Amino acid sequence: MFATAIVAVLLAAASSAFPHAAREASKDDANVSVQLSAVGNTMVKAVVTNRGDEAISVLRLNSVLDSFPCRRVDVYKEGKKMEFEGLLAHHDMQNLPDDVFATLNPGDFAENTFDIAETVDLSAGGPVTVLSEGVFLLARSDSTSISGMVQYRSNELKIDVDGVLAAKVESAGGLRRRNLDKRTSFYLDTCTPAAMKNLTALLRSTTDYADAGARAATNGSLATFETFFKKTDLRTRRPVASRFRAISNETSIIDGGIVRLTCSDDFCKGTINAIADSWISFITICPRFFWAYPPTSPECHATDQTSILLHEMTHMRHVYSPGTNDFAYGYDNVTKLPADQAINNADTFAIYAADSYRGC
Repeated sequence: MFATAIVAVLLAAASSAFPHAAREASKDDANVSVQLSAVGNTMVKAVVTNRGDEAISVLRLNSVLDSFPCRRVDVYKEGKKMEFEGLLAHHDMQNLPDDVFATLNPGDFAENTFDIAETVDLSAGGPVTVLSEGVFLLARSDSTSISGMVQYRSNELKIDVDGVLAAKVESAGGLRRRNLDKRTSFYLDTCTPAAMKNLTALLRSTTDYADAGARAATNGSLATFETFFKKTDLRTRRPVASRFRAISNETSIIDGGIVRLTCSDDFCKGTINAIADSWISFITICPRFFWAYPPTSPECHATDQTSILLHEMTHMRHVYSPGTNDFAYGYDNVTKLPADQAINNADTFAIYAADSYRGC
């Protein structure tokens, strides 16, 4: 699960209407730009251009280039970020096929057109501002292994939305929720007996991981905490520990908590291990989750079923608010995130907790 796009258009001036501070673009970031433009009432086109002098491969997944209804952009109304009602997909980052990358030679561009009403309720209409900001994951042009990342910030796109037309757009999350409601309103009832037994055990191990993360954030190594979250002050450590405690409280209930789990979803395709729908506190466990990873792993920084489930739990805004985003995956990438992204990145929490449990 990631954030949107690759970039680095010139950052907005300090007078930007948005409450977050603009992040400085590095020299490397300036080699790639993202431009947003309106092509319909709520339709937006994103163009990603390689401004550098070397070929690059940009990961489409969980970015502004993805066709999946992920967080491709953020939408602001009257200076306030609107609620994201889309889906967050957790992908297998070790076995990526060629077609999930856009290989761009110098001067080349890739584009994607999507409807922002798929992931934000715009039925009230009126002026909004659309922005794509975060991280793009990169591979070498001859590889599908993630080798780096680049920060980005797009232009700020102003749109005056026709609410009547926007209301006619069915959100991807809404369609999925309706189909799920037809099938089940019960915990794990779409899972096979074997999967149900596996997930019940995983909820217990997720509780163990979350408890270890909470202890480490409270009394553990400050150097390790700083590696993941970049700061060690109490204002950083307390919310990290609190999120872990909230997750532990949720997963320890087993069958009476806020979050519902399912093993059936039409969106489970390709490299997707799990899907988080924070809007209704729903986590879908996809078939590949069960065979691609062990339930737990003793290896430092490893991805296992338990760490994936904890990752998904951090997205759940009704467990701990705000829910996390997906800026980066894997130890090498999450430890390069700046503080403001690290504390809002799901895999940062997942790896920190898992490593704390393993004694890394």
